Amino acid sequence: MIASEFIIELMEVRTLFEWKLVPDASITPERRARARLHIRATSKDVVGGVQFDPIGAVCYVRTGLAFGDVSWMEAARALDLVEADAWQIMAASNDLTWRQVGEIRGPHPQLRALRSELAAAVGLENQIPDPDPGFVWL
Repeated sequence: MIASEFIIELMEVRTLFEWKLVPDASITPERRARARLHIRATSKDVVGGVQFDPIGAVCYVRTGLAFGDVSWMEAARALDLVEADAWQIMAASNDLTWRQVGEIRGPHPQLRALRSELAAAVGLENQIPDPDPGFVWL
């Protein structure tokens, strides 16, 4: 499975979950003014509040295997999701959409676009804040 196929699968299963943006509390916000917002879900039929990342959610519906949001690589393998695509999906899901370019950090266009696709696929497109609306490449 590749990323575009994964997005289609995610749209098909989105109603089985409650999707939300979860602030990352595990690390210091580095140079960021606000915490990264992770795209996460809880299943409407799993008792106990298991939290899924997008890959884990699709894996749970397709295979019945419940991998938590830190076990995304195992979930990707269960789906036969291409490893490079799985990494990009998780980077986008975890709001890791900036890169170092020379001496400055700037937005990564491909990961930002993928984050927008993921947000739209799960119905959160209006909740994703622009990480830096004033950023301009020199």
